[in-house]
Amino acid sequence: MKKNLVVLICLLLISTLFTGCQFFLHVSFYGGSITGYVYEDDDGSIIIAPEDMSTAGYTPLAGVTVSVHNVLGSGIKEPEPEAITTTLADGRFFFHDISPGYKCLEIQRGQ
Repeated sequence: MKKNLVVLICLLLISTLFTGCQFFLHVSFYGGSITGYVYEDDDGSIIIAPEDMSTAGYTPLAGVTVSVHNVLGSGIKEPEPEAITTTLADGRFFFHDISPGYKCLEIQRGQ
């Protein structure tokens, strides 16, 4: 699980290179799960963090919709999500049984 979180951090850093995708990651050949937290920093930016990241000064965001989309070979996400969930009170989200391949995480805050 920690290996997946390290991969998540590395790939999140390059996520801005992919049009239409807020956060980018890879799920291993065998498929797996995606777990993380959604926070807001002092200037209102949304941050997706793994469990072992220091989150001092960040505010957990509850009730945020997180969706997982497959990413096609051209780097464009599929329009329909593979899975959708909502963050818990502590900002945590879970996805289980995600198919292998490149994924895009989209975050949508409630009104």
